[in-house]
Amino acid sequence: MRAWVDPTFRTTSDLGAEWHRKLRGALPPDVLADLKHRDVKRWLSDGMLLPAVLAMPDGASVAEGLDWLEARTSSDWADLYARTPHAAPRLEGSDGAAAVSRLVALLRRWDTAYFRHLDPCVLHHLSEDAAARMAALPTQGPDEAVFEATRGVHMDFERLTQLVLIPQHHLSPWNVNFEWGPLQVTYYPSPWTPPNADEGAPSPELLRLFRALADESRLRILRCIADSPRTFTEIVAAVNLSKGTVHHHLVALRAAGLVTLRPNESGLHMVYRCRGAVPKRLAETLSAYLEGASPE
Repeated sequence: MRAWVDPTFRTTSDLGAEWHRKLRGALPPDVLADLKHRDVKRWLSDGMLLPAVLAMPDGASVAEGLDWLEARTSSDWADLYARTPHAAPRLEGSDGAAAVSRLVALLRRWDTAYFRHLDPCVLHHLSEDAAARMAALPTQGPDEAVFEATRGVHMDFERLTQLVLIPQHHLSPWNVNFEWGPLQVTYYPSPWTPPNADEGAPSPELLRLFRALADESRLRILRCIADSPRTFTEIVAAVNLSKGTVHHHLVALRAAGLVTLRPNESGLHMVYRCRGAVPKRLAETLSAYLEGASPE
């Protein structure tokens, strides 16, 4: 639902403006009106329901999860928020309880109008992704597992006591983070792509890689960090672009596997660096595709 209400993702997510346009024509007018309410974006951006999502019974379906949320009493919600004290201000008094109730009701209507009609392959793909990463965790270790899931992000494990990774489709290629003191929840991109009947079609990964490079500003950013890592502020100053534009370009470059980021020594800033051997990777990726093509 956040992919719809947050304008940040309308043109920068993989689903793009076309998904937004089609959905606008399909959603009932009353749902559209409620989604435009200024508080909805804030509630979703704050992760208002996440304390409950983290406590939800394992294996619950979407319908079962909504039933479980609707069955929570004000006392239940207070207890859930007490487990994540940094989130507690979002559920203070009767106004907070009413806000939660409104958001859960809106989620129910969103599910009826849109989510339950989503291709079941999307949810199946997300479940398989999560299961595969859980299975690989004992041999990978936390840092490598997070790095792969987020496509290039190193987390500050000295600061965190708990990190929850959740695969998501609609906001790809973005990583969406909720930080509550030592607890962090990260929705990492795991887009599902319908199988292409054309065996000679390039993979989504190949297209993402070359689309990321087909932009002058992104090439300038890569050159800026090719020799030494830089903070976001340093990159903005070096390429003379707005912060919003640079952020968008860095997301595209990270999603394409060209840029990594990690906290600096102080832990106050993220440092971006060019992923190693980019020219070699480009050549190998393109060669693998060309060599697999059928002869004319």
